[in-house]
Parts: sequence; structure tokens; C-alpha cells
Amino acid sequence: MSRVLTKKEARAFLISTLGLASFRDEEDVPEQIRGMFNQLGCVQLDPLDPFGQNADLVTFARVRDADKGDVYRALLPRGEDTNVSNVAFEHFYKERCLVPASAFPYYRDEARARGSLRLWRYHAQCPKETPGELLAYVRALGTCFHHDELDLGRITHRTRKPKDWKPSPKTTRLAVEVLADRGDLVVSSRTARAKRFDLPSRALGHHATAKAAMSFARFSLLARVKSCGLMSRNAGPHWTLLRDVRATLPDQLIEEGLIEEITIAGSPARYLVERGALDRPQEDPDGEMRVLGPLDPMIWDRKLVSHAFAFDYVWEVYKPKAKRAYGWYVVPLLHRDRLVGRMEGHVNREESTLEITNVWKEPGRAFSMRAFDRALDRLATANGCAYFERPIEVGRAAKNTTV
Repeated sequence: MSRVLTKKEARAFLISTLGLASFRDEEDVPEQIRGMFNQLGCVQLDPLDPFGQNADLVTFARVRDADKGDVYRALLPRGEDTNVSNVAFEHFYKERCLVPASAFPYYRDEARARGSLRLWRYHAQCPKETPGELLAYVRALGTCFHHDELDLGRITHRTRKPKDWKPSPKTTRLAVEVLADRGDLVVSSRTARAKRFDLPSRALGHHATAKAAMSFARFSLLARVKSCGLMSRNAGPHWTLLRDVRATLPDQLIEEGLIEEITIAGSPARYLVERGALDRPQEDPDGEMRVLGPLDPMIWDRKLVSHAFAFDYVWEVYKPKAKRAYGWYVVPLLHRDRLVGRMEGHVNREESTLEITNVWKEPGRAFSMRAFDRALDRLATANGCAYFERPIEVGRAAKNTTV
């Protein structure tokens, strides 16, 4: 019979297990970020950047003194230094994520077996000879490169109708993505706007030649359960690349004693959790408010968030403006064990100011303006801003400037 958690127990478990109860305490910021990454198992990527990309926001919520871009510098640390192995590489996990280098053999083997993991259209669009030409160039180059450093021309034909989605017409970019998809290249370093690529043998050290110890599905499901904290057995984005095994593999792993199934009071949904994880000591929240990224692992499962936290969240960035309930890039605010509100804003570089344009308090929740100001101060500093501006009161549009 499945173990049943109360909503409060589910909240406490998620916040502690996903590293949101307190800030990391390793010796320096890079080590704190690597500790965070080991705890989470992945960091989801997204290029939108109103006050840090999603990977930055995931980091800021867990590493007190992290600055914008530190997550990439800590996890993809080399640049031109090929003597240091990556901590992470970039591939499709739930979506495009930073993934531990130890996972590389599984992704490489699965992509080659399938022909592609996610980028079928890139493979179909790219001239067949181009990836081989680019790979030979990278081998001869002897160091990492950016795809704009080599111009292999543009795609002059289309394999799909004009109304369909099309990849980039730049041949080099297509070839780079094809090679990265099948594990022949990896992202070796990146900034908010640019990525550099290299051979796995130079970027990933011994991970590039390691052998997979189990099937991709088995390895990935165990990793995914860890990253989710509580992983719903219902279909959803968290089953990306694993949909074919959703009905059978969880029961096998439960039978083997590697994971267990639980429910949350008041919901028929069943969740997978690491065996023994619920019995580990859990941290009490430290009282600091945290600005969560829209793709933070704690809010991957919107139905779980709605049930356990009584908080309905939709990232409305792709909705037409007229259909948005709140705004374009609105993110949740976590304080102690509750999601207490949401906010939107952006960085004004000319005035070195983090401008918070709207804040919405969740009805019936205590909202500490002091904790909110501390969170905004940390967010402003992380973005290199000297000031932040916010509404004088939650829900009002007036400005208040705080140094």
C-alpha cells in the first residue's frame, strides 16, 4: 500500500529535497553551484533573460552570492582550457538542460541507436555530408569553436512545407546541432548569448569513452525521479524521452526496491520517489524569500504545485497578450513553505536598476515585505544592478527606490 503524505509533508519534502530550504554553504560559489547541481541532477535552460535566464534563477534561489552567468562558468568551466573536464554537458532531459557529464555515455548510445533524440527536423534538413565535414574541421582545429566562426553556407532547399516549423537556414548551425544531438560534439562553454562546442574527448575527459552500465530508460528514470523530488506517474513533460516505458518500468524499479510510490492526501495522483528519501532528515526553511525561475524543478509539475501549495501557475510567455492573466514573464515567490505571490520585472541597464513592475500577493497568504526586499536586493546584485525599484505596496503600481 502506498505511503500517504499530507500536503504540508509534501511541501516540506520538496523544498528540502530540491535545495530551497537554505542557501548552500560550501567554501566558494563555484563549489556551491556544483553542490546544487549534484543535488538537482540537472538545470533546465531557456534563453529569455529579463533578470537572469532560468538557469541563473534556479541558481540564485539556492546560492546566495551567485552572479549572473556563474552557473555556466561553474559547470562548463574551461573555455580554452582543455585540461579540465566538464561537470556538465547540454542535452535534452525533461527539455534542454545542463546534464551531468556522467550521463554522456547513455545519451550518446541512445541517440545513435535512435538516429536522433529530439532533433529529427534538423537531421532531415541538414545536408548529409555537412556534419562529417564540420567534425573533421573541429578535430583539425584542436580547440573549441563557435558556430559563427565557420560559414558552410545556407540551406537552399526545404524538405517541408513553408507553413511548418523550420530549423535555422545556416548550414553550420544545423550541423552543430546534429552533431551535438548524437554525441559527436558537446557544448564546452557558454554565455547568455553564445555557445562554444568541442569534441567530447577534449571536453568531457573519461566520460567521453565510458560505457553505459544500464539501459538509457532505466538510467534516465532513476535520474528523473531524483530531479523531480516527487515524479507523477501521469503523462506530462517530465516523461520526455521515457513515454514508451511509463506503464512498465516504474513497477519494475519499485519491485527492485530502487524507488517507491506515494500519494498525497486529497489527490488520486501517484508519485514516484527515491527509496528512503522520505525518511532522510529534512531542513526547515530559513525564512528567506526566493524568486523561482519559471522552469525551476519545484514547479515542473503544475498539478502537484496546485494541489500541495494551493498555487496555480502558468508561464504565460507564449500566450497572446490579451489572454494573459498576469503578464509576459511572471515568476513565483517562495517564502518558508508557501508560494506567497508572483512578480514581473526587468533589468534597466542604463540606470543600473532592477525594475519590478508588478507584484501579486496570493490571497490569504502572509507576505513579508522585508523578506521580499532582501530577495530583490540579492537579485539586483546578481544582475549587476546598484538599485531595485518595486511597487510601494503589493499589488499597486507606484515605485519605491531602495539602494
